[in-house]
Amino acid sequence: MEALWLNEAIGVFDLGLIKHVLESQDYRLRVAGARYLENNILPLDNPTAEFGRLIAGGSPRVRLEALRALAKIPSAKSAELALGVLDKPMDLFLDYALWLTINDLVDPWIAAIKSGEWKIEGHEKQLEYGLKAIEPAKASAVLGRLLGDKPLAREGSGAWIELIGRAGAAKELQQLFDQVLANGFDESASVRALAALNEASRLRNAKPASGLENLAKLFTGPGEKVRAEAVRLAGTWKDLKQFLPRLVSIAGAPETPASLRQAAFDSLRETGGQGAIDGLLPLCEADQPLEIRQKAALALAALDLNKAAPLAVAVLVATPNENDSMELWRALLNLKGAATSLSRALPASGFPAPTARAGLRVAREGGRNEPELVLALTRSAGLEDAGLTLTPAEIQQIAASVASQGDPARGEKVFRRTELGCLTCHAIGGVGGKVGPDLTSIGASAPVDYLVESIFYPNRKIKEGYNAVVLETQDGQELSGILVRENNEQLVIRDVSNREVAVPSNNVRNRTMGGSLMPSGLIDNLSSQERADLFRFLSELGKPGPFGRTIRPGWNSGRRFEQWRLAVGLFARERPVVERRHPGHDEAEQVRRVGRHFPRRKIPGDRRRQNAFQTVRRAGRRSLDRRQTDWRRSGTQRSIERRHPHRPPAPGPDEIARTPPAGITRRDVPGQLIVTKSVGERPREP
Repeated sequence: MEALWLNEAIGVFDLGLIKHVLESQDYRLRVAGARYLENNILPLDNPTAEFGRLIAGGSPRVRLEALRALAKIPSAKSAELALGVLDKPMDLFLDYALWLTINDLVDPWIAAIKSGEWKIEGHEKQLEYGLKAIEPAKASAVLGRLLGDKPLAREGSGAWIELIGRAGAAKELQQLFDQVLANGFDESASVRALAALNEASRLRNAKPASGLENLAKLFTGPGEKVRAEAVRLAGTWKDLKQFLPRLVSIAGAPETPASLRQAAFDSLRETGGQGAIDGLLPLCEADQPLEIRQKAALALAALDLNKAAPLAVAVLVATPNENDSMELWRALLNLKGAATSLSRALPASGFPAPTARAGLRVAREGGRNEPELVLALTRSAGLEDAGLTLTPAEIQQIAASVASQGDPARGEKVFRRTELGCLTCHAIGGVGGKVGPDLTSIGASAPVDYLVESIFYPNRKIKEGYNAVVLETQDGQELSGILVRENNEQLVIRDVSNREVAVPSNNVRNRTMGGSLMPSGLIDNLSSQERADLFRFLSELGKPGPFGRTIRPGWNSGRRFEQWRLAVGLFARERPVVERRHPGHDEAEQVRRVGRHFPRRKIPGDRRRQNAFQTVRRAGRRSLDRRQTDWRRSGTQRSIERRHPHRPPAPGPDEIARTPPAGITRRDVPGQLIVTKSVGERPREP
């Protein structure tokens, strides 16, 4: 290795030495050799063949170096060898390296496809990846030649439908549309084809050249998903005003399925114009079902805020659920100027307090600053002014009292409350949202006063990379979220609901940096004790103890608490089988810390008949999967349900076994028997 880098430093190329390095059993030496060859391509007689041999080797790290080296040899053979890496196991790093390499080699690769030098037969997977990776304009140059005039397979096999949507010209889009109209696809392929046409219009403003009015034939088809995609496509194509009465009828019909109704309202909003406004107004009236009123008010607000504001306020008053109110507020405040219009439309008094609190939270989240709306909501609902300002001394005083007054176990329950939405934005041990920073070790890395100030005043303490991106769109929306990814076609942000929102780049009018997505005043409604418990829980995360992450390969430490839900055995004399749960967690949040083996003999119940299911999760990226006689590591999170093939129907409350396993305390709950056990410290396992 030293001789290799010495030659590199003095500019000497020793082919014998490099061959010796590349034959090493140590992959790290082969990686260094591949990097050395990449820097010394000129002395090689056949560099493409050399890097081809490295790609065919066993180490993914060596393949990655060879991939990037091939990008410096612009030829069709280099592109062929680079795409050949898809025949080997892939990971995120290899995928990104291949994406870079094929874009560097796109011109010779496209030329080889046009000339017939690069054969498609047997390389369908490589062709699909390459056409998706390169710029749509370059992909469309060969797509028409590859497709010809032949119809696509009825089942839509392969990636041709998606490729047409991403890169097809008007001719290919027309072929795809005509085949859908002629019932040339089955239902699932028709849905994909309409979605591809939608993507082409939304991202590239490309659509078929003729026959667009025939889309109405699909509005009454047998498949609900096909109808919904066709209705949505009518709005994306925008200029089909003759469809407005049909769309209003679909949106307002009580028997319309929810997905189709949403597609109809989206299309009315996209189409716009006075016809859409006139059709939406009757759907906002008080005699309509609440769901229809909510969706109609949102669509109308996007088209005419002045007319929609009083109707939207009436819909908010009629919405009894605070979470539903919050979603409605978010959708309304995503519209430019909506905060001012809604402030003026609010009554002087008598606005429901729960709805007002939901509006206050939304008005403060996502980097928004809506003081006029905050003041109007506070006065209209008769709430106290929540504009509390703590001095540094008061923050220190709160932090000092957390250790003595706070209870971390109670604090975890506060953290998991649905109305606070902490788990929607933050993850602990990989479980939760991705809007805010992961909190797995926040207590070990941040002092208590920092946590207190961050929760009271989110915009003062914003972790790097978590500033909101605020987008003003051409169609009058104001969207905010964390930037997930971006390319020449679209931006993808993650909003406060932990949902990814794609915005076409050509629809962005203005882009600015905002503050924190976390709203201020989030804990205003908590008592002082609940706040202390919450701060104490966060301050314990990551520290040694019950709330620390102390898992090591092969064994586990830390305290485990389990909740065991008894299920009935097949016969009365059998011992009950249990479902293991972490207390207070939903099924999707199960956390289980175990070592390399969890022998079957340690699972209570009859070993021959496992007639209750067990869901197991492990904090972090790994999880556990039950196989035959033990618990083994698994690379993906999954839930396995094991039942006896002849399991009888679920028993009633009176049939539930009343004898818990030895050492477990019983607690009766209506309809089932819940028992709780503290497992304590687990000894180190080999």
